[in-house]
Amino acid sequence: MVCGLIASVFPLAAADPVPGPLHSLNVYFPYLFFVQSSGAYAQSQPAGTLAATITESYGNTFLIGTSQTNGFDNPFLLIDGEAAYTEFALSWTPITGTTVGLRALHVVHCGGFLDPIVHTFHELFGFRTGAREERPEGEVVFFVRPEPTDTFRWSGPIAGLQSLTADAVHTLIPHADGPLPALSSEISVKLPLVWSGFRASGVDAMARLLARWYLGAADRVAIDASVGAAYLTRPQVVPEQWFDPWVLPAGLSVAWRALPRLTPTVSISGTTSPYSVDTELLDRFSAHAVIGASFELREHLQLQAGFAEEFLTFATADISFHASLQYRVSRQSNPRPRLRRRAPKTVK
Repeated sequence: MVCGLIASVFPLAAADPVPGPLHSLNVYFPYLFFVQSSGAYAQSQPAGTLAATITESYGNTFLIGTSQTNGFDNPFLLIDGEAAYTEFALSWTPITGTTVGLRALHVVHCGGFLDPIVHTFHELFGFRTGAREERPEGEVVFFVRPEPTDTFRWSGPIAGLQSLTADAVHTLIPHADGPLPALSSEISVKLPLVWSGFRASGVDAMARLLARWYLGAADRVAIDASVGAAYLTRPQVVPEQWFDPWVLPAGLSVAWRALPRLTPTVSISGTTSPYSVDTELLDRFSAHAVIGASFELREHLQLQAGFAEEFLTFATADISFHASLQYRVSRQSNPRPRLRRRAPKTVK
């Protein structure tokens, strides 16, 4: 009923030649506090476009750092648990090529249920188990001790609204035939919704440059790339000497519209680490590759679904699942016909 009411006011938006990258959220525990990249890409939307999107990312993480002297009973780094991040987004295009939006993020970190499944999956395919068998199942802990005198530890589940992010995307170069890519710029500002306690953070700002190339006959293949810079506020619970506020987010995606309503896609997204703990497992670049597809359920309704297995930097969730549902409509794409007034009948 609600969708029908919106569609009566905003006729359906024209579909893109190729859908954008698979939108996913970084559910890695150390990045709980920081701004998340949006699902924007370099595709100009017509004036009057309204889009509502809900994104869900669920992941399981187990990372343990040990030395030859301490062993698994006394690690210097332990990240164990599962996370469910839900993002609610609303965007509006007041003029062609300029889109503004808001995103609200709800986070849950818990023990979950995937520990035995992931352990069996790793053993079945010969992947490293990462000493999962050494820790109890269903544990929720983030523990760092780079030096005997410096220790940070959090254990137990957490849940609640985390942040509100405002985005603005502007088209610099629209798509046109030729070798030049379409270019857009994006600015994001994250406002915290938690001002005290473990999840407390501050205002983050991020700027990105988005590019898109179309390849093949009838523009059936699209390559999306993004680079940027972000300034992060140090969370209250992180010691100052462990933190570097400047990070460099980046992304790369390849999508192929194999069928009119099906587009297989591989999307890689990541960022440099804001941590400086002299621990490679925490200081290294965090990235994940999502393999999945976009499905055009209806002209105005798109579903994205994907799966990620940790194999790029080993500084992200071991295994994660991502899904995003978007409803998009526009005033200009299909204007409603105006009703003609009938001339009054004349009686002779």
